[in-house]
Amino acid sequence: FKLEEQQIPKLVTEVFQKLARVHAMDVPIKRTHWFFTEMDRFYGLAQNNLNIHINNNEYNLETFKKYDLKTELEFIQQLLVKSKSPMVFTHNDFRSSNIMVLEDNNNNNNDLSDGQVVLCDFEYSSYGFRGHDMGIILSEWGRSISDFAKPYTFPDDSVLLSLIDIYIKESQICEVAYKGYWHIKDQLKEQHFFDNL
Repeated sequence: FKLEEQQIPKLVTEVFQKLARVHAMDVPIKRTHWFFTEMDRFYGLAQNNLNIHINNNEYNLETFKKYDLKTELEFIQQLLVKSKSPMVFTHNDFRSSNIMVLEDNNNNNNDLSDGQVVLCDFEYSSYGFRGHDMGIILSEWGRSISDFAKPYTFPDDSVLLSLIDIYIKESQICEVAYKGYWHIKDQLKEQHFFDNL
């Protein structure tokens, strides 16, 4: 899902509608919030395999010097629990490289506006927080996959609100509108959280 494809409203709508449909799926696999377990596991690996204090000083990692990572992880966990986000089936790698746009076979001028969006690479899918998928795709929004050396700019709230609105409307059509969990304000908070991880 290239940068130029993000400018085509039909394709953007289809991407966020399909994300809502993925989240509405009832897949017969274990339903657990793996996110906290993985955070703890990676924290443990870092503690056991890296000399964090030496690295922080050697590379002048001011943020890591200023804040205690374990305390921050505990704070993140508290926020997620407090959000009461519904557990949904998630892609867990919902990024532009896993969204393909197929060209219309009847179209000879390479205009993608009539193309079809296909989601791929579901190998990491599981149940989890819906904001995780939103955070991943929106962390790349407005840039190409090779632009990660450039400073990050978060999409404007007007862009976020329109994307979240597409997602919520499709979620309601899919009849997964858990009472009170599909408000734009709640979704925006959850998405912002995962985008900043």
